[in-house]
Amino acid sequence: MTTNTFRAIGLIGIALGFCGQPAHATLYLSGTPTPVYQLGIGALVKHGLVVNASTNLARLIAGGSFVAWCMSEHTENIHRERELSSSLISQRNVLFVTIPESLPAYENMPGFQNLERGREIHCYFDWKAYAEEPIYTIGVLGTTVQVGGERLKEDGTVPFMMNKPGTATGDDDACIP
Repeated sequence: MTTNTFRAIGLIGIALGFCGQPAHATLYLSGTPTPVYQLGIGALVKHGLVVNASTNLARLIAGGSFVAWCMSEHTENIHRERELSSSLISQRNVLFVTIPESLPAYENMPGFQNLERGREIHCYFDWKAYAEEPIYTIGVLGTTVQVGGERLKEDGTVPFMMNKPGTATGDDDACIP
């Protein structure tokens, strides 16, 4: 056999190898909420979400969102979302997305001031994280193979409590106006 014949057989073998299995990049995703809780006895809530994503492809999109809400007709929601993208060549593509942009984050729970004194309410921090990579089409000897195109999602819920102390009753809250 000639050298050209060996080359042709080798190229056909490579093409068949591509056709035998779908090609995937290595997409990674991790969503991590920061500790969520009420600060003190007021409406201030500490919260946040960190999304960590990576791929070996040249482009990456990652982001997430959250809604902090309480089981009360007096309170409203805190909702935030954010997305970033990155394009890198010849190195691992990594994104860290913080939601909101600066962490730790502190925000007042809307409507908490309307809650009657002496109440404790159940609240929840519902979060979602995602990462996606593009689809690349590679052609070999008239055969095409798609690489990438994966999308990962994670979500979860963090319960927390909010407490609005009562007025002076002779207990330990006597100094609270």
